[in-house]
Amino acid sequence: MSPIICVDDQMGIMQDRYTAICEFLGGKCLYFENPEKALEEIKKGVEVELVISDFTLPEMNGNELIEKIKKFNPEIKCVIFSASPPAQSPADAVFQKASGDRLKEIAEEIKKMLN
Repeated sequence: MSPIICVDDQMGIMQDRYTAICEFLGGKCLYFENPEKALEEIKKGVEVELVISDFTLPEMNGNELIEKIKKFNPEIKCVIFSASPPAQSPADAVFQKASGDRLKEIAEEIKKMLN
């Protein structure tokens, strides 16, 4: 699997959860606290199959980030993983932030989406 981009402005708190999801999916994580930096990385041509993003971010929210990603490359799958998920989203899936066994369930749902 190509690298998975994870975007969260609280990466220090959330990194272990993103790592658990990425490990389950068999991918390497690229972590970003700034959505603009993540978008720059994608536009550089880094091969990315999946982006997992928080909704509440500085500079732009997760929906805005995903809209820009999809405009650049509609093939990239995008997931919102947030304590306050939006009611509507251009994301391929939206999940409430979780930990423990729920992380495995979320990773399994993401894996199905990717296949």
